[in-house]
Amino acid sequence: MTLPPFNSLPAWATILALALHVFAGIAAGALYFRGLGWSTRRFAGGGGAGMLALSGVLRLALLGMLLALVAQEGARPLLVTSLGVLIARAIVVRRVKEAAP
Repeated sequence: MTLPPFNSLPAWATILALALHVFAGIAAGALYFRGLGWSTRRFAGGGGAGMLALSGVLRLALLGMLLALVAQEGARPLLVTSLGVLIARAIVVRRVKEAAP
C-alpha cells in the first residue's frame, strides 16, 4: 500500500497524520525508555550482562524499525515521530528524577 505524499493531502489530514506520528513517537519512546530503566534496575540488582545486551539490542531494533518505516513516508513524519520520542524521554527522565530519593 502506498500512501499519498503529504503535499497532496488536505490541511486537516496533514495535521491529523502528523499528530498521530507524534503520539506514535511518544508511545514508542515511552516503551524504549521504560525498558531501559527496567534493564538497568535488573542489571544493578545482579542480573546478567547478557540479558542487558539482548534487551538493548531488541529495544534499539524495534525503535529503529519504527523510524525506518516512518521514514518511508518522508522527512516531516520522521521528524515529528522523532520529536515524540524526545518528548517521551523528557517525561520518563522527569518522572525518574521525581521518584529518586
